[in-house]
Amino acid sequence: MRAFIETAAQALLEESSSDEAKTSVAFEAVIDVHSWLQSLEVGDAPAGLALDRVFFSMPLLTLTQCANYLNFLETAGVSHESVVKNSATALGHSQGVVSAVIFSTAKTAQEFVEIGVSVLRYMFWQGLRAQETYQLLLTQYK
Repeated sequence: MRAFIETAAQALLEESSSDEAKTSVAFEAVIDVHSWLQSLEVGDAPAGLALDRVFFSMPLLTLTQCANYLNFLETAGVSHESVVKNSATALGHSQGVVSAVIFSTAKTAQEFVEIGVSVLRYMFWQGLRAQETYQLLLTQYK
């Protein structure tokens, strides 16, 4: 799980540090999960950031859901392969559908990590583009 979080944090740092992201009207801050985990107390949010905005929430919810599943595997002492083998379906509500797709697509724990990080990158961009659209609509309908 720790390796997944490190890899995912690096992916989010790379995507949110890109010139394309920084020039977006929806860009608020670089998503530096590693720095936040090192410097903040449990329950605290980075100063001045509204983490409930889709720019942050889409990738961070996906990261949290995937990390929770990997933690379950470690804690329960079971493999991803055995959980998938004994599952008839995977489901999720709202954004949980994304994590369910990652779960059901990955054949191994390593694939889960690889697909999870890839989808996390996608969720960053989806969140950024959704925030851009939302801000445009707010401007149009004021």
